Amino acid sequence: MYGNRRMIYYAVLTVAGIALAVLSAFGILDEFFAGFGGGLAAVGALRLFLGYKYRKDEEYAKKVDVEQKDERTLFLSGKAKSWAYYISVLLLAVISLVLRFTGFTEQAQLCAYIMCGMLAVYFIAYAILCRKY
Repeated sequence: MYGNRRMIYYAVLTVAGIALAVLSAFGILDEFFAGFGGGLAAVGALRLFLGYKYRKDEEYAKKVDVEQKDERTLFLSGKAKSWAYYISVLLLAVISLVLRFTGFTEQAQLCAYIMCGMLAVYFIAYAILCRKY
């Protein structure tokens, strides 16, 4: 699961996150990149730690392998993704309407465009999956 390629990817992710945070601290980039870089560095470092643990601890590696192939875990993961998508689309629709009624036309339109983009991706993915399965 944690091959050399993935470990290199996580190391690059960590270094890129630290670089963004440092550049932001020196004022080269704005503060948005400090948070973004911090998030990247944290995720990369955590995944590096888990990869190290996976390689060194046989019991942990077996547990992770079983969890990733377990049908119940895969089913619940798929359900959670579908719920997250559904809730996101509904929230974007509500936010778009609220923004429109309160006079924030451009922001409402942006939310509506994002919602439409998500729906377009959904229908394209559905069409592809219908052909594949």
